[in-house]
Amino acid sequence: MTRNTLILISILILGTRMVRGQNINTDTITPKLIGTWYLEKQESKDTLTFHSTSIAPKGWGERIEIYKNGKFVDAYGAKCGNDGKIHNVKGKWTFDFTTSKFTTTVPIDYGSTSYKVYLITSERLILIK
Repeated sequence: MTRNTLILISILILGTRMVRGQNINTDTITPKLIGTWYLEKQESKDTLTFHSTSIAPKGWGERIEIYKNGKFVDAYGAKCGNDGKIHNVKGKWTFDFTTSKFTTTVPIDYGSTSYKVYLITSERLILIK
């Protein structure tokens, strides 16, 4: 092996070791995750499907807000102020690059605080337990 090849391999190995097992900085996470996501359907207790635009008028229903600075909001809005599900809970989030785990300090839709990102596009986010 040439000297340059050995240097390149060393850099790759050392760079991988620094990231492995650590939560990555929220500045480096894909921009697709950042934004407001509206719960489209909950196929099971273990799967949440979100859409980037609300199908309900005025954004009513369950939503999550993921901010680049690490802040997180789980909220529910409705036309009627007497709806018992109305809430707006603030917390923080992290994303583990090696496991694709999205973790929040507050539960999402009264469920879990830890989900694996199964699919993410500019329009759809699917989280599974």
